[in-house]
Amino acid sequence: MRPHNHEEVTIDSKAIKPEEGNKGLGMGLCFGAGIGIVLGAIISNVMLGMTIGAIIGVVAGCFYDSTKNKKGKDKVL
Repeated sequence: MRPHNHEEVTIDSKAIKPEEGNKGLGMGLCFGAGIGIVLGAIISNVMLGMTIGAIIGVVAGCFYDSTKNKKGKDKVL
């Protein structure tokens, strides 16, 4: 057996918290899929509506996260 290494691990205080990292992406995916299910039920194709809604939600979430991160970096500089 290998001996246990009890070194102290330090984390940079400026690191992105996991719960804040992809918040917009997750929200976009969830809301996009939800809205897509409703629209899919209206057009009688739930799977197509959910897929299209999820794709649009992911794109919108990525755009939101990137603009949010860019604004945050501008404030620091």
